[in-house]
Amino acid sequence: MTRLPVVVSVLLIGLSPAFAQQVPLQKKITLTVGGKYGTPDELVGHSLAFALRDITGQNVFSRTSSDTGRVPAVNGGAADDQFYQLLLITSENAAKLDFIPVAPWIQVPLVMMATPGLQARTLVDFIAYAKANPDALSYAHLGAATISQMAAEDFKRTTGLKIKPVQFDSNDEAVQALILGKVQIMLAPILWSIEVAESGRVRVYATTGRERSPLLPETPLMSDAIPGYSYAPWFGVGALPGATQQDIALLRSAIEAAAKSPKNDQRFRLQGYERLSMGPDEFAAFVDRTRKEAVSAATAVEQVPVVVRKR
Repeated sequence: MTRLPVVVSVLLIGLSPAFAQQVPLQKKITLTVGGKYGTPDELVGHSLAFALRDITGQNVFSRTSSDTGRVPAVNGGAADDQFYQLLLITSENAAKLDFIPVAPWIQVPLVMMATPGLQARTLVDFIAYAKANPDALSYAHLGAATISQMAAEDFKRTTGLKIKPVQFDSNDEAVQALILGKVQIMLAPILWSIEVAESGRVRVYATTGRERSPLLPETPLMSDAIPGYSYAPWFGVGALPGATQQDIALLRSAIEAAAKSPKNDQRFRLQGYERLSMGPDEFAAFVDRTRKEAVSAATAVEQVPVVVRKR
């Protein structure tokens, strides 16, 4: 498991006196997030910090690592007597980190977009076209084991399609390549793709959630073309090794209360998130299963030849 002594920037999520304390905690909360500013991890971590502030009535110190996809350990990777030290855990980093599962948070459905010049106008058409033209199409992604690549590889495994990966340095470069037809498809979180998806500059095939997204309500689900299919990267909360069972139980209560609050439910709808609800044993088993699947998927991804396009 990874423990990184990384210098972090600290952001104080301020306290408003309008928020009443509902879940009393004895120590201050720190939340460590892996990911650069503006990445899905950082934005979800920010949302979680605000939700915890609302429900506990106390400040939350959000620490953001500059190393995307990895969460740095603080205080040498051990629990602290003065702070509840939480980590934002994701489907990408769960296999890399040493932590105690505390509670699930959200799932983030994706949208599949295609270059506008492609003759396949629907996802069903695309699947048929790709089967008839193996290795003739490509998808954009942002690196091995990132959301964009893991989602595309899952789609390929499910459908049996042969589509080549093309790696880009940034989301903007990938989207521009999609618009210009240099790649044919891309999967990305809905919230961070809504502008281009609604612009008419790309063709929108489907979203990957269990229900239609309130952000793209007219867009069909992938399960309409692939019965039973859904794919949504998840985010949860972990504690540093050494945290007591009492602390974990208190934190779980606060996180569950925050997730169920009407104010936070409204945030989820506005951001296109889906609440992830599990009991403690179920979440621990879910994390363990994700770790095993991530190791297997990462091995498969590493075996895929990757074309890298740079400026």
